Amino acid sequence: MRLTRAEDATEDFDSVHEQEILTQSLAPSALRGHIEPGTLVKSNDINETKIPNKDASLPPPLSSLLNLHDFEIVAEKHLPPNAWAYYASGAEGEISKRQNSKAFQKVSLRPRILRSIPAVVTTTTILGKQVSLPVYMSAVGIAKLAHPDGERALAAAAGKEGLAQVLANGANNVIESVMDARTSPEQPIFQQLYVNRDITKSEDVVRRAERAGASAIWITVDSPVVGKREMDERFNLQVEKRARRCQNNGQLYFPIYRLGYSFVVAGPHQTTYSHQGDSMC
Repeated sequence: MRLTRAEDATEDFDSVHEQEILTQSLAPSALRGHIEPGTLVKSNDINETKIPNKDASLPPPLSSLLNLHDFEIVAEKHLPPNAWAYYASGAEGEISKRQNSKAFQKVSLRPRILRSIPAVVTTTTILGKQVSLPVYMSAVGIAKLAHPDGERALAAAAGKEGLAQVLANGANNVIESVMDARTSPEQPIFQQLYVNRDITKSEDVVRRAERAGASAIWITVDSPVVGKREMDERFNLQVEKRARRCQNNGQLYFPIYRLGYSFVVAGPHQTTYSHQGDSMC
């Protein structure tokens, strides 16, 4: 089978990965050749398809968002469908997700009256690290789905507000890059760890985090198996539908990622590639 024209999927790749991922995860044989970037057409990725009847205007000013619920409404309206599915969904019927929300609503602050409170101090420590609030940025992977700077943007924001950040095991940015985005050397960043069946891989994560200067290892133990996330599955059905359409047209459906003037293709080795002719589906 021959691809008669390649699509430039660099923007799609960069939206969720750093280029270092390619050199770490692909063998040198994955480099298939060299091309001029200007000869590639832009990818019509499914993520660019807007949800019908959604407001296409820019997000409102940050100052107008007064609580977490406001942020959630804006995120659902403006994030790509796959990003919203990833960030917002829970497993199966999302019963545990709803129960978690109800559990937080049961927590109340006991008001004190007739007390002298000249100043309110919210600072505390987490694992011995000074923070401005008794909360932290939880480990959520693939931050580039929401912002081009990914976890680096979260690190900069956490540093500005004096918060701790937990770097997700599935982060887009490597830990060294995130540490460089801190506002001060004292800013705490913890490394999340899902213990891998291959313990040597987990050991590598711990050693790398230690070398980078992470404040602690944050072990996650509540996911022995991958959850059945139905919102993700519904989005994947759209991708599969497009792939079937490509196959019916006698074409393959997988992206080409550009590295400077080179391109890497993950596909059957017997396939030949060209950047001339009709575009991919």
